Amino acid sequence: MKLFGVLKPLWPTDRFLRRVIIASVLYQIGLSLAIIFCACLLYSDLTWIQLKNLLSAWDGGHYLYLARYGYQTSGDEATFIVFYPLYPWLIRLTSQILPNEHLAAVSVTILGSIVGHVAFAYYLLKTGCNRSQIWRILCLLFLTPISVYFSMIYTEGMFLAETALCLLALRCDRYAWAAGFGLMASATRLVGILSIVPFISRFIETQRWRSHWQSILWVCLIPLGYGIYLYLNWKFFGDPFHYRGVLGAHWQKTATNPAIQYLNHWRDLLQWYVPKEPTIFIDRISTLIILPVFIIYGSLKSRNNLRLSWGEQVWAWSQWLVIASQSFWLSNTRYLALILPLYIAIEELSWLVWRVIYFAVAAIFGALSVYSIYLFCQGVWLY
Repeated sequence: MKLFGVLKPLWPTDRFLRRVIIASVLYQIGLSLAIIFCACLLYSDLTWIQLKNLLSAWDGGHYLYLARYGYQTSGDEATFIVFYPLYPWLIRLTSQILPNEHLAAVSVTILGSIVGHVAFAYYLLKTGCNRSQIWRILCLLFLTPISVYFSMIYTEGMFLAETALCLLALRCDRYAWAAGFGLMASATRLVGILSIVPFISRFIETQRWRSHWQSILWVCLIPLGYGIYLYLNWKFFGDPFHYRGVLGAHWQKTATNPAIQYLNHWRDLLQWYVPKEPTIFIDRISTLIILPVFIIYGSLKSRNNLRLSWGEQVWAWSQWLVIASQSFWLSNTRYLALILPLYIAIEELSWLVWRVIYFAVAAIFGALSVYSIYLFCQGVWLY
């Protein structure tokens, strides 16, 4: 009862938001149980150690290593400099309260997922969306093909929270808070630094520069997260951009012209070239399709009073450009799925053109989400 008394002031008085919180918690519980259930079907004698290994698959193990030992300058662990610092730091901090790093890491991800879904819904409410539309948009986010990552030792849940809270703070004209969340996002992923775009666009749209011009100075905090990451590169390797060389040498990832990449992948698709790995094929299809979605949305916005502002559209475009600028397309779906304006665009376009399209998209998202959980439990590489 004492705990309830402490949390009661945080419980919103708005009935709709209370329902969103409950739905987000139930969603996360259901998602976690679905993963465990699928793992139990595949491994009749599933042990706690096997489950921990599943949840920390691929990059998850690297984040746990960084949480325990920090960045290293020699051995294979020296390549972990490509991972941004905030998530491992939060794991280390949370592990001081919880029994071990595995539980701490999963807790950070799950809590981030819940907070992110609730904050995004609250943001939509602040933009003037009616509640039915909010549920439709939220449903698409619940069914996102990368939903399995909201329960894994990956940055997806935390990054969702950071970007959603940044948008919400901007909508409430809380620029210092928005900059703080943007700083956290840029210390989590490279695209997090692009939180500068909605920050500046919101400042201009509200004409806050007329009376509170000093508020724009908060935007300087956002790139500080990326600056911390560059400092760590310099501290350990003497070069603030050392991570680029590691990406090129060990993962053959470099920056390239996104237009050329886009046209080359369309050419491969039209020539019926299909990669053997299904998730790599999904990566390519999703990256190819999303661009026309943004173009169609932008062309219809003025005539149909669609919701996304020009700043939010530019923010979505800029994220797509960074993701599509990789020398080879891998994990694109995982990054694209956290472009929050995308879900608004899909809902508004499908509901505007033909509502059956919305349900078809939701069904495809749900099927891909279940498929991803199945592959994950098999230990197969995902997006």
